[in-house]
Amino acid sequence: MDKLEGIQKYYDLIEQGSCYDAILGALSNPNIYFYGEFLTFPSIQNMKSSPNSIQLYNTLVLFTYGTYSEYISDTSRYITFTDELHLKLRKLSLLSIAAKYAELKYSVVQNELYLESIRSVEDLMIECIYDGMLKGRLNQKLMLFKIEFVAGRDLKSRELMTLKDEVNAWKNEVQFVLDSIDKQCVLLMEQEQVLIDDLKAEKSKQTTMKQQLLRNAQRK
Repeated sequence: MDKLEGIQKYYDLIEQGSCYDAILGALSNPNIYFYGEFLTFPSIQNMKSSPNSIQLYNTLVLFTYGTYSEYISDTSRYITFTDELHLKLRKLSLLSIAAKYAELKYSVVQNELYLESIRSVEDLMIECIYDGMLKGRLNQKLMLFKIEFVAGRDLKSRELMTLKDEVNAWKNEVQFVLDSIDKQCVLLMEQEQVLIDDLKAEKSKQTTMKQQLLRNAQRK
């Protein structure tokens, strides 16, 4: 069974009204790390208004957008975590942290993910590399990770709007540069044409002078 088929199984459970089983199954599945699509189901959204399901809903949102430090700040808002859920949330949180850096210090990861040792930091990074979520080089001497690739996480609506605005701003800057280059090219072409015209005029003037000198010499 491929990953898409695995996810579809949980979508089917949601459609059948088994939201609790679907969410728990997806969170426990070691091959599923992205949950934004789950939150698009109305039946999932309805869970946040029920005292019996609010913790599970909060947990789903946490794994979709949140970080381990958010979990630690108020564990009562979420379901009881298994060791597997602790590990998965730490992996997802590592992606959020790594996206902010070109070189990520071990100490930053250790503090934000509440890891006991530097060895635990490296083990977590290696697992993420193995899973294809990170690419880069571990530097044990400098105790940092040089990042080459970070898998993206789900984005909230406001984050998508911010990203859209940033892309549009970048496009405007690029267009401004292109327009400036076009203007410079036009100016250079005009200057080149003026130079060519001047050279032609000078050549014509010299030709006329030569012809005049030749006629004067013939008269003598």
